Formats: sequence, structure tokens, C-alpha cells
Amino acid sequence: MRQITRYILRETATPSLLALGVFSFLGVVNELRERIREFDVAHVFVSDFTKLALWFLPTLLYYIVPITYMMGVLLAFGRFAQQNEITAMQAAGIPLKRVVMPVLVCGLFLSGACFVLQDRLQPAALRKINDLIYTQLPLRLTMDAISPGVVHEIGNWRVYIGGRDRKTDTLENVDILVTQDNGEIWLYHADKAQFVREGARLQLYIPECFLILPGNPVHTRITDLTLSPPAPQARKRAPERRMLSLRELLERDAALQKKILESGRLSDMRSLYGVPSSFPEGVSIRDWNELRSIRAETRERISLPFACLAVSLVAAPLAARARSGGRSYGFAVGFAIILGYYLLLMLTQARGLPSLGEAILRGAVPNLVLAGIGLWAMWRVDRI
Repeated sequence: MRQITRYILRETATPSLLALGVFSFLGVVNELRERIREFDVAHVFVSDFTKLALWFLPTLLYYIVPITYMMGVLLAFGRFAQQNEITAMQAAGIPLKRVVMPVLVCGLFLSGACFVLQDRLQPAALRKINDLIYTQLPLRLTMDAISPGVVHEIGNWRVYIGGRDRKTDTLENVDILVTQDNGEIWLYHADKAQFVREGARLQLYIPECFLILPGNPVHTRITDLTLSPPAPQARKRAPERRMLSLRELLERDAALQKKILESGRLSDMRSLYGVPSSFPEGVSIRDWNELRSIRAETRERISLPFACLAVSLVAAPLAARARSGGRSYGFAVGFAIILGYYLLLMLTQARGLPSLGEAILRGAVPNLVLAGIGLWAMWRVDRI
């Protein structure tokens, strides 16, 4: 039996790991492509991309692992069935339940690993990603280092440079939007500008430019203008729910409940569950929406990791029922499982604010449905 267990796990692990590598690569590339608009690529080193790729992995794996593990199980058991190995095991008196047990134990282990990954590593990785993108990279963006052809934000300046002569360090087709203390935006346009140093400070010297003021159709011509570029500043970004652990999410949930109850002088939250027609005086809609988002995130934190166990329970017996379908049958079943799972996730989303228990129960529905289908399929296979 130990040899059969090792054989099953080996045959399942090979396609799962291959699929994990492919899906992880595509996921990281997609994340980098989406984030690339947040910073100037000219000031990003290879080491920065390497760090981002490594930090993005923990934020993706708990989505990818259930899918890749399911594909590995489907391909392995599909091949077992196609080569009559399942039939041989049953003829030897080994029921399918015993054959599937190593896969279920591995799925349970992966579910626990995904939970730890999502609850511990993901928040830490997201903090590092946000620190690099919104703090470290913006501080590198000094006025003399910006690249042409892109609008850059430096302090209270927004700068566009059409071209740059590296030999003479001359800027061409320069537009500078300066936000004043009163909120007005002044636009400086110059055909040419040049950096000059006055001691340790870098100044922008503009031989001739036009100043365009808001509401003033007349452009003011200015000559021999020297501007002091602002120092680069970190970009502020509000903390995200995904950067909180499950314990911190529950603490935030309790704090928001207490705040809403005290502000609305309510005895309980029942009147605010669902989509209330009106909010009691003093209750903030913003707090209500935040509590709803916190509970949606809590729902995913608890339900998604256990998808590994659910898909392993349904994939193995369904693949074992195949006799001549081969890989096409495995991919079709896998697609149907993934589609059904995420449709159930969408259908079980609450329209308004659910209670915490209801939110967790709704998140468990897709896993319970898959587990039920898997148990039925396993019972049917053992009857064959």
C-alpha cells in the first residue's frame, strides 16, 4: 500500500508542479504589467523587479495552488483510469476511497499551507510591495533624472519633458504644472530649459517661457527664470484589507461594529444587515461599507484555502470514471469545476451587509458543494 501511495503522489505531483510553475510565471508577469504604470521604469533596477516578483508570489499562490493541484489530480487519475490501473486496484480489493486517501491528505496539507500563506506571508509581502512602489521608487525620482515623454509628479509639480539632449543637459518642450498653496495651478511652458547647480542645490534655468494662469487668456512672457524643483516625496497609500491578518480583520470588524452601534445608538446590528432602506442618524455609510468589505475579505480568507481539499475530493473520483477520455476529458472536467466554483462564489456573495457568521457560511458553500459531488462520485465509482 505504501508503494501505491508513493506512486499516486508522484504521478500527481509532476503535472501539478509543472502547472504551478507556468501559472505562477504568468501571474507574476501580469501583476508586474499592471503595476508598471505606477512607477518610472527608467529608475527601476533588475533587483527591484526580482524583489517584486518574489513578493508577488505569496499573493497569488493561494489562488493558483488549488487549480494546479486539481489539474494534477485529474491528469494522474485520468491516466490511471485510461490504462485500467483503477480497475486493477479494485480487482485487488483496494476500494477507491483508499486510493484517493493520499490525494485528500495532501489536499488537506495544501489547504493548511495556503491558509498560512494567505494569513501570514501575504500581508508581509504586500507591505513590502507597497513600500517599494509608493515610497522607495518615488524618492529616487529627482528632477534631473526623469525620462522624457511621460508626465511625472514631483512634490507639487507635474512635469512633462518632450526631449532631452544628454550632451548639453538641455531639456526641450518643457511643461511644468505648479500647484500653489491656494489650490491654483500655474502652467510654465518653455521650448528649452537647463539644469544649473547653485552650491549643493539643483536649479532649473529657463531662458524664455510663457506663464499661463487659470482664467487668464493672456500668456505672460518671462525671461531668465530660475525655478527650484521640489524634493521628491513618497506617495501616500491607504492601508489595504489584504495587508491585515485574519486576527486583525476580526479585530477591525469588532471595532467597526462598536463604532456603528455607538454612533447610531443601536442595541444590535440587525437593522443594518442586508441592504437597509435608511440608515439611523449618526451611522456613517462609509463605516458600513468598510465593515461590509472587511467581512467579504474574512469570507475569502477562510473559504479559499480549503478549495485545495474540496477540488481534490471531487477531481479524483470524476477522473477515475474516465475510460477513454484522456487529457481532453481531464481538461474539460477541470474547466467545469473551476467555472462552477467561481460561479458559486459569485452567487453566494451578499448584496448588502451580512452577519459575520452568514458571511463565513456563504463562503463555505462552494467547498461544501464540491465535497458533496466528490463523495457522490466516489460512491458511484466504488459501485462499478
